[in-house]
Amino acid sequence: MEIFQLHPQSLDDLLRSIHARALALPDFQRDFVWEPRATEELIESIARSFPAGSLLLMPYQPDTFTPRAIQNAPALDGFLPSQLILDGQQRLTSLYQAFYGVSEYRYFVDLKSLLEDQDIEEAVFY
Repeated sequence: MEIFQLHPQSLDDLLRSIHARALALPDFQRDFVWEPRATEELIESIARSFPAGSLLLMPYQPDTFTPRAIQNAPALDGFLPSQLILDGQQRLTSLYQAFYGVSEYRYFVDLKSLLEDQDIEEAVFY
């Protein structure tokens, strides 16, 4: 029996894995449903270095679940991911869409506000 293990990864590595089709969703996962404000709040939390929850990933095995791409990420088109996201799909999808600029919303950071020591909540907007 395998035990669960921690494998810290940077946000950049996770988002690049989605873009490279190495990280995908199992077919049973629900669709992305977050509102833009939830994404904005997650970006603000990450900017403050607050914990944003853990992720549960599993190695992809052809005899388990059919993989599908994250919404607005490149289609799998025959690529087989190395991992599937079991928990954390909403957070990763929202961050992928925000940082890659592939959703119907665009997220911005007002650097002048940050330089003037204003709260991050005032600097991040969509």
